[in-house]
Amino acid sequence: MAARKVNPQDALDMAAITFEWGDSYDAKVDYIVVTGQKWDLMPAKEFVAMVSDQGFLGDPLVDTQHFIGASKYQLLSENLAEGTHQLRAAHQRYTGPDKKTVEAKGHAHAVVRHTYKKIQGEWKLA
Repeated sequence: MAARKVNPQDALDMAAITFEWGDSYDAKVDYIVVTGQKWDLMPAKEFVAMVSDQGFLGDPLVDTQHFIGASKYQLLSENLAEGTHQLRAAHQRYTGPDKKTVEAKGHAHAVVRHTYKKIQGEWKLA
């Protein structure tokens, strides 16, 4: 079946899901570029533990903020859709716990694709 546009209400539902995902982006992103490693399948708990480590984003001296820009949705079937989202990420590392002096800054732009599945009438990340 060819992809079709989603109806406006479904797009709003998927946008809300995407917002919630982005609100805790660092617990959910694949950091291949950062770590140089790729995992085809990793349980969510293991991934969260990895990125929450003190040597990674669990470092209390590191702050991050991620913004979701424009989004585009395609209906793949009655209960399956794909969303493509623009992202911008800002990162800062401070010299001490008072977070008054910034040691380093980093910014990135990306595109992320989510698959959404409608389960019992409600859209979920697939």
